[in-house]
Amino acid sequence: MLNLLLDFVDANPQRGADGGLNYVPFGGSAVRALEERYKKARGQYFRSPPRVISDVDVLALGDNSYPVHSSSLNDIFCTGIKMSEPELRENLVGVSVKGREIVVPNPELIIATKSVRTPRQKDYDDVALLHSMGIDESKLARVYEKCGIIAKNGPLVVSLLERTLSKLSKTPREGQRFLANLTQYVNLIDSLPKEQRAQAGEVIEGYVGEDKDKDGYESSTVLNNVHNVWRHVPARHKIEVMRNLFLAAKKEDHTEFDNYIHFKVVPSLEFAEENQREGVLRKLGLLKS
Repeated sequence: MLNLLLDFVDANPQRGADGGLNYVPFGGSAVRALEERYKKARGQYFRSPPRVISDVDVLALGDNSYPVHSSSLNDIFCTGIKMSEPELRENLVGVSVKGREIVVPNPELIIATKSVRTPRQKDYDDVALLHSMGIDESKLARVYEKCGIIAKNGPLVVSLLERTLSKLSKTPREGQRFLANLTQYVNLIDSLPKEQRAQAGEVIEGYVGEDKDKDGYESSTVLNNVHNVWRHVPARHKIEVMRNLFLAAKKEDHTEFDNYIHFKVVPSLEFAEENQREGVLRKLGLLKS
């Protein structure tokens, strides 16, 4: 299936007459190209057989358009990651594939784009593969800091990604579920004082870990709703409030819980004076100690 990428490159020259890039292959086709790069360096594929690709995604540069799924630097494939062309060039690598020189994103950029939105199983598989083939953690941290939907704390994101891949992913399904919660997990932990982060992490991982038969979408919406509530909760009460929100979420489906947060909890806290919010939390049953 590598011919799918090669046929596209042959039909659509990657470089213009001035030598500038017209587009960069992205997604699964770029992962497949990086597997060829690994094979050339190591003599064999990291994983055999290599990844199957069924289509080609491209990051279009300039005014060019292509008859495939395309994106731009203003929001790379709806991930909230925005880059200038000079920044993009810092995250590209050249790959020789059957006599063609193809420029693709480095593993760090692909990992970031495949992990900040709710990923599919194949996205988790790609992230795990690229991570295992070798990454530059400092580069990955810098890419995450270009993302507008996750806390601008690249080292924390990389640390929690590492934990997701090495400690929490006993099966691919479980790994995909935890990866689906990465953005919300990071945003919650980043908002806490350092001395509370370990305890909060245990609570979050316990809740997500119970979601065994699901893909992580529902638990990620619950975590996002916890973050919305936390904006109005003093740091000393956040973990207890989170525990009680998780208990409430287990009693309803995620849409009912979403309505409960947006139409009852958040408005009650927003319209209360700061010195009244603790009483509101107690009345809602979210604070009991």
